[in-house]
Amino acid sequence: MFKKGNTPWNKGKTGTAAGWTESRRERISLAQTGHRGPRPHLWQTGPDPAVRRDRYRYLRSKAQAKYLGQAWTIGWTQYRGLLGKVRGQYGRGMDQLNLARKDCKDGWHIWNVHLISRKEAMNRPREQRDMNRKYRRQSSQ
Repeated sequence: MFKKGNTPWNKGKTGTAAGWTESRRERISLAQTGHRGPRPHLWQTGPDPAVRRDRYRYLRSKAQAKYLGQAWTIGWTQYRGLLGKVRGQYGRGMDQLNLARKDCKDGWHIWNVHLISRKEAMNRPREQRDMNRKYRRQSSQ
């Protein structure tokens, strides 16, 4: 802050008169926006975007299982091994493949999962679910 009556040296000046060279303008602009773009050399999965999408798919599945209180013991390498055989064939479409549990009462373990089409997964027979079943974890109070 300036005392009353004092003014900064660059008041009213613009452009190069105020000390704004092109290199300084670019440097400050980059610092202000914070945008650096993708940095694949820092990704855990490396620069391959397909592997990165698989990694985020794995992390979302693992987080959902934790949220629903289901056991999850499948590691990243095991998950990638399962999906690596059918790359590009998995998704949300009815004929696309999804990872499903063989026994829905057991957790997500490598021996309890298999790849089946979404249509088959939705139409398979299951026990009647309890209407009062709570999916959210209980708070520890």
